[in-house]
Amino acid sequence: MIGAGNDGQFRKLAQMLDKPELADDPRFRTNKDRVANKAALEAELRVLTADRDGESFSIELMKNGVPSGAVLEVPDVLEHPHTTHRGMIWEKDGFRNVGNPVKLSRTPAAIRTKPRKFGTDTRAVLKERGFADAEIDALVADGVALVDVRKA
Repeated sequence: MIGAGNDGQFRKLAQMLDKPELADDPRFRTNKDRVANKAALEAELRVLTADRDGESFSIELMKNGVPSGAVLEVPDVLEHPHTTHRGMIWEKDGFRNVGNPVKLSRTPAAIRTKPRKFGTDTRAVLKERGFADAEIDALVADGVALVDVRKA
């Protein structure tokens, strides 16, 4: 994820991608231009970043004043040194996950329960929203609404 939100950061990004002329391209010269030509810019950046390692490139960008961070899969996040350093891992009843990133000293986040199984509350939520049992059954039968198969 690259957050080059101003013209100076974008110019640095273009230089670091070995394509400084990108910052002078009329389609991308200002933030307004970049927003108006978002699809074209994303296509350019996709090609220029395809072979780069997200973790090391994001660190290099940050050192040069361009906000960024690697997009990681959940197992990688769980093992990442920064996640460990921030005390972000929580476990409850055999479930392990990443916790709340916000750290407040007087009102710290607390994990009370692990997430319920996907679909556990589908029927109750639809009923609360005014659906009749027959309508809910039809939605489930059509695969539109998913329920916990152990309870279906």
